[in-house]
Amino acid sequence: MHPQAESTRTGFLDRWFSTWFEPVPIHGLVLFRVVLGVLIAYLIVDKYIGLKLLEEYYIRPGFNFNYYGFSWVKPLPGNGMYYVFWGMFAAALGVAAGFCYRFSAFALWLTWTYIFLCEKAVYQNHHYLVLLLTFWMIFIPAHKLFSIDVLFRKNLRSTTAPAWSLWTIRLLIAIPYVYGSFAKMNPDWLTAQPVWVWMNRGGIATMMPDSFKTIPVAYFISYYGLLFDLLVVPALFWGRTRLLACVCILAFHLTNTMIFRIGIFPPLMISATLLFFPKDFIPNALAAWRKEKKFDWSILWRTEHITVPDSVVAAPFRPSQKLLIFALILFFGFQFLFPFRHFLYAGNPAWNGRGDIFAWRMMLDDKIGQVMFELRDFKQMRVMQVRTLDPNKPLHLNKVQQFSMLRLPDMILQYAHFIEDGYVKSQGGKVTPEDVKVFAVVGISLNARPYKLLLNPEVDLTEVQRTLMESNDWVFPTEEASEAYLKESGYQLFNMGQEEEKK
Repeated sequence: MHPQAESTRTGFLDRWFSTWFEPVPIHGLVLFRVVLGVLIAYLIVDKYIGLKLLEEYYIRPGFNFNYYGFSWVKPLPGNGMYYVFWGMFAAALGVAAGFCYRFSAFALWLTWTYIFLCEKAVYQNHHYLVLLLTFWMIFIPAHKLFSIDVLFRKNLRSTTAPAWSLWTIRLLIAIPYVYGSFAKMNPDWLTAQPVWVWMNRGGIATMMPDSFKTIPVAYFISYYGLLFDLLVVPALFWGRTRLLACVCILAFHLTNTMIFRIGIFPPLMISATLLFFPKDFIPNALAAWRKEKKFDWSILWRTEHITVPDSVVAAPFRPSQKLLIFALILFFGFQFLFPFRHFLYAGNPAWNGRGDIFAWRMMLDDKIGQVMFELRDFKQMRVMQVRTLDPNKPLHLNKVQQFSMLRLPDMILQYAHFIEDGYVKSQGGKVTPEDVKVFAVVGISLNARPYKLLLNPEVDLTEVQRTLMESNDWVFPTEEASEAYLKESGYQLFNMGQEEEKK
């Protein structure tokens, strides 16, 4: 059969896949392209260059934490990281302006991903979201309207894009909301414990009058956050609740901006709200602004219906379309399942950190504590102790790195190996790695509960190797397991929490 010959698709999947390639107005994607590029460029100039976060995170620390499988990714020496950030700045502006768009989008994703992998301690869910968004922007034809590329290539201009382009961004924006609500369905959040702590010891405490610092208010904030994340996406798609959802989104993200100062995430999510309006909303608004026709106000509360026709007469799927269908199913199948990987581990991910990242577990708990490393040189009979937040013996880490270790035991393990390697090298051949052991006493207070041990203090961390599926023989999976160990062993925690409480 000739590849361009028309055929009738009657199978449900074939008909459904056909709707992925139907043309939709491109205007929302163009707007998102501009907003994403401008926000990343602003973030680089304002935060990383202006506030010197580039130096704080990637130049000054004597050690950088890495992700499993990416230990080979290191910050560049000298001025190298400045070149990377200014390259990312240029790429972000290129994306916003639609200049050499495909190359700019690839360069933006590549530099963002490189920066993301250079330091695990500064992981944020919205950094991961931007990584995913910039990846798909490479393939989305968002440069075919209102771009510099169109000025030089007139035949590139188009007012439509395939439907999968729009739905890809919609799904990526929806995932943090929906999975954020799933993550909040845990006993601590449902009893308002984290919010109660923040109201009395955190960003909310400085913004809220004392008369509001009550248990009923804590419960209201907790359940409002859970229900907002759970319902906001379907509310955006349903015409009757869309405007109310927009008001709630504005209130939610503006409040987060004032209290937590979480960078470009709030304006990005607010602007992305427009993508959930019916696909002809922005073209309609532009036509009204140009006085070409009156604005159709009903579009604001109209529900966009998705229908799969009984049959589709079309050419067979091209190989590139089949590849795209497979890639979309694989990519989003992974995104839907991977956040649930914490069920593969024993215990509570809020406590043991396993499955905590890449799972949209945003602002779920209050976790403070301290780490005491003890290196024992059995050949020279020496003992060396270093701890986090010690003003007299500062670590090779900034404060963000030291606080982040409390969330992820894998980072404590990495630093224990760094201590061992550094000590062996400093001894000039007098000792070998077999002569040295490193132990860690990690005291953690989760949601203002009493301090407990996160790791088994009797385990030599130099003998523990990083693996993809970590075992629990050196990490207490739950607070109850830690408490049982303390009672059985009679172990006494050193005095912790003083530095955190002073901050």
